[in-house]
Parts: sequence; C-alpha cells; structure tokens
Amino acid sequence: MTQLLTSPKPDEVATFRRTCSITWSRSSPSSEARGWVSSWTLTGPSRSFAPTPCQASPTAGCLEALGCLSGLLALTSVASGRAARDLQEKVGLEGLVYAGNHGAEYLIDGKIEMETGTEPYRSLLGLVVDHLKKAVDGTGLVWEHKGLSVSVHYRLSPDTTRARRDLESALETAPNVRDLEIFWGKQVLEIRAPLGFDKGFAVRKLVQEYGLDAVVFVGDDTTDVDGLVAVKELVSEGKASGLGVAVIDVDTPGPVLAAADFSVAGVSGVEEFLRWLCCEVRKRS
Repeated sequence: MTQLLTSPKPDEVATFRRTCSITWSRSSPSSEARGWVSSWTLTGPSRSFAPTPCQASPTAGCLEALGCLSGLLALTSVASGRAARDLQEKVGLEGLVYAGNHGAEYLIDGKIEMETGTEPYRSLLGLVVDHLKKAVDGTGLVWEHKGLSVSVHYRLSPDTTRARRDLESALETAPNVRDLEIFWGKQVLEIRAPLGFDKGFAVRKLVQEYGLDAVVFVGDDTTDVDGLVAVKELVSEGKASGLGVAVIDVDTPGPVLAAADFSVAGVSGVEEFLRWLCCEVRKRS
C-alpha cells in the first residue's frame, strides 16, 4: 500500500543515504552521492496544474529547493513527453540531461541525441493529427505536436466528457492509428510512436549509461507509471537503490499510486520533500 510521505523515518533515511536527493543538476564524478532523479510533467508534480501546456513552469519553491541541491549528484535528468528543447526552455536550468518525448530523445550539453528508428513515425503522427482536427470540435482543445508524440489536452473543453468521447470516436477511423500507441492521462490524449520509449526506458538507460547506484523518481500521471515501475524493477534486480514517489491530487490515476513506494500531497508536498532532501544532502556533503 502506498504511504503518505510527510516526515521520513530514520530507517528510510538510512536506506537512501547514498541516494540523497532530488535535484536538477549534476555533481562532479568524485561526489559520493550518485543518485539520479527525474521530474516528469511540468503540469504535474513541479507546479499546480496549468490551464494550458504553454503556461506550465516549475514553481518557485521547487526551483529554490532544487537549486540548493545543485552540484551534489552524479546526474539529474528531467523527463517529459515534451520535446527536449521545449523542456529545457521551460525549466531553464543548465547542466541537466533533458529526456524528451518520453525517452526517445535526450538533450545533453546542448546537443540532441535521438534513439534509432524514430523517423518513419513523424509523418504518420502528422496524418493522425490532421484527421482528428477535422473530425472533432476543436473548442477548448490544445494540440501539442512534439515530433514523436502528440498530446491533445481537453481540460478547457466546455464538455470534457463529450470531448473525450469525440476523440475516441475519431481515433477509430484515423489512418494507420493501430500502428501507434494511445494513452489517456489527466484529461489529455497522448499518441506515440510504438518504439518502446517511455519514462521507464529513460530511467534504465540513464542508470546504465551513467553508472548510477540510486534513483529517486516522482510522478503524478499515467505516463509516470513506467518510471515508477522501472525503479521497483531496478531495486528487485539488485541494480540500484530506489524510491518511487506519487504526487496525490484530486485526479491522480490509481495506477500511479499503486506503482509508488510513497506519496506526497500535491505540489506543496513535493516542495516539502525537496526541502527535506536538500537538508539530508547537506548533512552528508
């Protein structure tokens, strides 16, 4: 059962003495702390929900806490369904690895690295988007075409139930849609290339490539489940210590809570968690 993490117990602290923290910057290779963390959707755990994707940005409290942790870990990555460069612009911090498009692309030291096999799906996604725009009432819909994935936000629709129903109906007749992956999140439809890229893939890739021995992952939506599950698998396989944290709000999907080890209450809970982690890192740095 997922527990509400408000004040970690001493044994929990001891378990993650080498994990140490969530932060958004890398440390020198000689740092004792070799933890890694990812923060996933800017409309989720890092800020209160934004009405539209373009308005999403981290809260000042999160940035302040994360800033205090800068330079203490071997790697910090921010993972999102957004394109990597867009993610970097929203976060605005240097020295991170930005994992975009659910782990299909990485922005490292200013350079984009793409996973193989992605190109054929760009035009296919475009055809599906064109079909959906013609088939549904676009009032209140916000479209994000991110190259290797598409998000259709319907939170601002006058009738969200009808908006989802119309999108579901339009998908049934979209060209080659069965060659793509469909996900439903918090009043958002996500369509992705079926290449096995997700936040769990990103977690495993970065743990392996950077030789990390500990992971902290915080998430609040359906696409974060893969990352939370990957942390549990790494722990069970003996490849890393790990902690998965779910962010609770009024519409947090059940699978997120089921996949997490602990939970925090909303954005304020994330900020409190970050501040606590900052203190723990300072004690051991």
